[in-house]
Amino acid sequence: MKTTCGQYVIHALERSGITHAFGIPGVHNLELYRGVAASGMVHVTPHHEQGAAFMADGYARLSGRPALVLPITGPGVLNAATGIAQAYSDSVPMLVVATTNPLDTQGAGLGELHETLDQRRVMEGILEDVFVLRSAESLPRLLRMVLERLASGRPRPVYLELPVDLAGRTHDFPDFVAIPDPRPRAAPDEAVRHLAGMLSAAARPAFLLGAGASGAAPGLRDLVCRTGAMVVSSIAGKGIVADDAPGSLGARLDDAGVQDAIAASDLVLSLGTELAMTDRYSPLPAFSGAHIRIDIDPRQFARGPVPDFVIEADAGQVVEALLDLLPAQRKPCWHEGIDALRATAMANTQIARSLAALRRGVPDDGVVLTDMTQIAYAGGALYPARRARGWIHPAGYGTLGYALPAAIGAVLAEPKSCIVALAGDYGFGFSGTELATAARLGIALPVVIWNNGRLGQIQDDMDGLNIPRTGVEVAPLDFAAFATAHGADYALCPQEDDLPDLIARARKATGPTLIEIRERD
Repeated sequence: MKTTCGQYVIHALERSGITHAFGIPGVHNLELYRGVAASGMVHVTPHHEQGAAFMADGYARLSGRPALVLPITGPGVLNAATGIAQAYSDSVPMLVVATTNPLDTQGAGLGELHETLDQRRVMEGILEDVFVLRSAESLPRLLRMVLERLASGRPRPVYLELPVDLAGRTHDFPDFVAIPDPRPRAAPDEAVRHLAGMLSAAARPAFLLGAGASGAAPGLRDLVCRTGAMVVSSIAGKGIVADDAPGSLGARLDDAGVQDAIAASDLVLSLGTELAMTDRYSPLPAFSGAHIRIDIDPRQFARGPVPDFVIEADAGQVVEALLDLLPAQRKPCWHEGIDALRATAMANTQIARSLAALRRGVPDDGVVLTDMTQIAYAGGALYPARRARGWIHPAGYGTLGYALPAAIGAVLAEPKSCIVALAGDYGFGFSGTELATAARLGIALPVVIWNNGRLGQIQDDMDGLNIPRTGVEVAPLDFAAFATAHGADYALCPQEDDLPDLIARARKATGPTLIEIRERD
C-alpha cells in the first residue's frame, strides 16, 4: 500500500487492535491525523496533553488494552510527560506516538518550531522502551518491535518517535499483519506443585496483593477461601479480594497492627506487587515465615526482602494452576482479630463519613478514580473496594490532576459502569478544564470535589514540622461558576448522607456534574 509513514503507523495500530486515541492535532503531526481520519478509531481531543495521557491511563486500567496518545513535537510531548510517567510507575500500558523536528535539523540549534535539544532523551528519562524511526523502509519492522513490546511482559508505556519529514514521506508498504496476542507466561508445573504443598502445610498464610494480580481476581477469591489466608493489598491491588471480605484487610500495609499480623504469618505470598514505599508508606513488615513472590517481572525478585521462593509468571496462570491442585473445601481465616484491625481512629471524621456515603452511592462493580488529596489518602484504608480496579489512585508517581481525565478514559472503557472522579479542590485545578471535554462528549460523570480550601495534607505536614504555613492557604475556585463555564452541572452536597442521591442524579444527566463537599471538621 502506497501511503505516508504517518498514515501507515495508524493503519498498523488499528490492525493491531488499538481502538482509542487521545491527542491534539498540530502542524507537525498532521500525517498521523490523516491516518486517524481514515481509521475507525475513537479520537478524543483533550484541553491539555497531560489530560490525553491521563485519559489513556484510565482507559487502559479498566479495559486492559493500551490506548494511543498523540502529542505534538516538543511542548506537547513535555506536557504529556507527567501522565506518561504516572502510567510507567503504575504499570499501565500505553502507546505514545509523537513527531519531532526533521532529521537534518536535530541538534543543530536552528530555532525550528517546537525545537527540543533531544526529545528522545527526555522520554528515555522516564521510560525504558523508546523507539525512533530513521527511515521509511524500516517502519514495518520497527512497528512490529513496538507492538511486541507493548503486548508482552510487564505492561508499561512504549514511545515511538517520527521525525516530521519522515512522517510525511510516501512509501510503498506491505499490508501490515497484526502480531498475535501473546499467551500469559505460565509457571513450571514443578514450581506450582511445590507452592501448593507449601500452602497446604501453612497454618497462618497471608497474601499480599498488588495490581499485577488484578487479572487473577476470580481465582484469588476462591484461593483465599480454600487456604484461610489473611489478605492485605497495595493501593493498586484494592478490591482484587473485596476489602471487606472475610479475612481481608484492604490496603493497610502501613498499619502497625497489620504489620504485626503479617509477621505472625508462617507463609507470605506476594502476588504482582513491588512492595514499594508507595505501597506501604512504612518500613517493610517482617517476614518470620517463608516469603514467596510471584511476578511477571523477574527484576522484582532482587528488590526488597530476599524471597525464599520465586515464580516468574503471570499471577492468573499460577492461581488457576493452584486451584487444580488444592482441595475445594473452605477454611475460615486463621486470624481472629480482623474486625479489630479494620477499626480506625478516623471512623467518626467527616472524611470517613463522606467515604462511607460514597461507598453507598457507588455500586459494587463501580469505579472511583482519585487524585492526590487527603480524602483519597484516607480512602486507601477506609473505602472498601469490592472489585479489582474499583479504586484507582495515582499512588506510584503521585501526580495531581489525575482523577478527572482518567475518569473520562475509564468511562470510554466501561460506558455502562458507574464511574466517579474524586479530587481535592486544589488538585482539581490542574486538569479542571477537562470538564469541558466530558461535557463535549456527553459523559454523565459525577466529579466529587473535597473542598478544604487549602493544600490540606501539606499544611498538616508543615504544622507537624513547625514550618510556618507558606503557600498552602490558597482560596478555592468558585466551583458553581466553574462548572457552568465548562458546560457542566453543579451541586453542593450539604451533608454526607446526601452524596448517594447526588451521584445517582449525576449519572442520569446529559453531561458531567461537579459535586462539592465542603470540609467542616
